[in-house]
Amino acid sequence: MLFKRREPLSVFNRLLQFIRPKTGYSRALEYLKKRFYRMTESHYSMAMGFTCGAMLSFTPFVGFHFIIAGFVAYLINASIFMAALGTLVGNPWTFPLMWWASLKVGNWALGYVQPTNLDTTVEMNSIVSDIYSIMIPWIVGSFLISLVFGPPIYFIMYWSMKKLRERFRKKHNQKMKPS
Repeated sequence: MLFKRREPLSVFNRLLQFIRPKTGYSRALEYLKKRFYRMTESHYSMAMGFTCGAMLSFTPFVGFHFIIAGFVAYLINASIFMAALGTLVGNPWTFPLMWWASLKVGNWALGYVQPTNLDTTVEMNSIVSDIYSIMIPWIVGSFLISLVFGPPIYFIMYWSMKKLRERFRKKHNQKMKPS
C-alpha cells in the first residue's frame, strides 16, 4: 500500500498520537487562524453569529446550545460557524457562575422571595419535584442577562473582526468582501 507504515503502531502509540499529534497543535491552530481570516462572511455576520452563540450559552439547555445557536444564526443570516464558536463562552468553568446568576436574576425578575431548593440543597428528587420553580426563573434570568450582555459582545466582536481582518489584509494584500 502507498500510505501504510512498514511497522504498524501499537495501540498505545496510536492513542498517544491521537492525544498529542506528531506535527503538534501549533500547525492545527495556524490552519484555523488562516481559515478564520479568509472567511468570506461580513463583519456583521461573524459578530452576530458569535453574539448569538454567547447569549445562548446562558440558557440551561446544555446539550442543545450548538443546535439552537446554529438555528438562530441561520434565521438572522449570521455565521453558523461563529455561533458555534460563541457557545464556547459557556464551558465547565463559566457554567456555574452563569447559571447561578441566571437563577438569581430570574427569581428577582419574577418576584420570588423565598429561596428555591437549589439554594439550600441540591438533590435529584427536589430538582425533579420542583422543576418549574427552578427552570422558569432560570430561563427568564438567562434571557434577561443575555439582553444585557448581548449588545456589548456584538460591538466588541464587530470591532475586533474589523481590526483583525484589516491587519491581515495589510499583511497579505488580499481583497476581502466588504461589510
